[in-house]
Amino acid sequence: MLFDRRPDAGVYRVDRSIYSDPAWLELEMRHIFEGSWIFLCHESQIALPHDFITTTMGRRPIFVQRDGNQRIGAFINACSHRGAQLCRTEQGNRKFHVCTYHGWTFDATGQSVWVQRPEQGYTDTFTLEDVALERVARVESYRGFVFGSLNPEVPPLAEHLGGAASFIDMLFDQCPEGWTVLPGKTSCIYHGNWKLMLENGGGDGLHPDYAHKSLLGIAKRKTERAGAIRTMQIDKMHEKIGRQWTFGHGHTGIWFNFPNPEDRPIYRQKDRLTQAFGETRATWMTSIFRNLSVYPNLHLLDQMATLIRTFRPISVNQTEITFYCLAPKVESAEERIRRLRQYEEFFMGSGMGTPDDNAEFEYCQAGAGGTSASGNSFISFGLHNRIVGADETAQALGIPLESSGLIGYEGCSMSQFDEWLRLMTRSGGMASS
Repeated sequence: MLFDRRPDAGVYRVDRSIYSDPAWLELEMRHIFEGSWIFLCHESQIALPHDFITTTMGRRPIFVQRDGNQRIGAFINACSHRGAQLCRTEQGNRKFHVCTYHGWTFDATGQSVWVQRPEQGYTDTFTLEDVALERVARVESYRGFVFGSLNPEVPPLAEHLGGAASFIDMLFDQCPEGWTVLPGKTSCIYHGNWKLMLENGGGDGLHPDYAHKSLLGIAKRKTERAGAIRTMQIDKMHEKIGRQWTFGHGHTGIWFNFPNPEDRPIYRQKDRLTQAFGETRATWMTSIFRNLSVYPNLHLLDQMATLIRTFRPISVNQTEITFYCLAPKVESAEERIRRLRQYEEFFMGSGMGTPDDNAEFEYCQAGAGGTSASGNSFISFGLHNRIVGADETAQALGIPLESSGLIGYEGCSMSQFDEWLRLMTRSGGMASS
């Protein structure tokens, strides 16, 4: 049995083979990364007509592109002739994609516009429409976040996001001019299963005081140094006012009150935001640590820094993480510098926080053992005290919840695995466990 799920008794156990058996990854690729909604990019990364960006959906290489009318589409990154990849750079701007193998050419809508010697090679019934690029079945955007699915039967994106959309709104309502992904990105690879990253950023409120102990010590020392760009204080999270939330469909969040919100770039906008949205919502926008995990591959963080973090499985025990810094399109040079320094300090592959987490993921992977290893993870903190449905804070903000718990609540991981099991079993992908 993979899961021992008895939350009323305060028990939730997970068989560790779920992190180490390659057979599970094969099914995850098919039913989760290729069968559900996944995050693709932010619209600002393809801001101009004919901009494109390449990424993957499970095992399939794809590219996302704006056409000449600013419409966004996504296509399998493979020529419809012999399957050679068309887009061989991470991003760019092209009206036409020409396959270097045989010259077949496609426009920004995926339509074939030229093939070699058609009058000699094909029948009279052949048309260029017959060899258009394969489209990603569903592409939708929410507040600039572009999601796609290879499965045409997924529900509408808004339905899929549910209450998680409120955390996205909380960020994007801050700046009327809009947000942009700043140029550049940073990526790193850890030797561990992708679900370890999902669980960590999606609501692990128990690890910071231990995994990030050295970083927290540096942050305290910086408060005493004149002129330093201060680190946001996250030590002793459990002593702060905060909760952990599950939104359904595997989406989770964690929030608590920052003790030093004045050190965040957005804090200077609090008066304007209070006038526009009221005191409660303005406080949530400027003074609350917020982690949102959108199942299965996106973390939207508005906390020690503001960023997008995506992750994808390379193998059962290898995961790539990519970080993008988010910023308002309009902010002062001083605020932009503060934003970048805070982003660099904790996140990125070279930050002080990411190596801490990656090292622990690798130790967890080593502890999980091989496919024949036995052992269970006891992921049960706070289950017996959970609130089913919206708690008082969520009700006041009008945010629908699946459940909530105190800081450290491991019902977030339970909710993620509930979605894992739903997706893996809905089409007969595995025997119910």
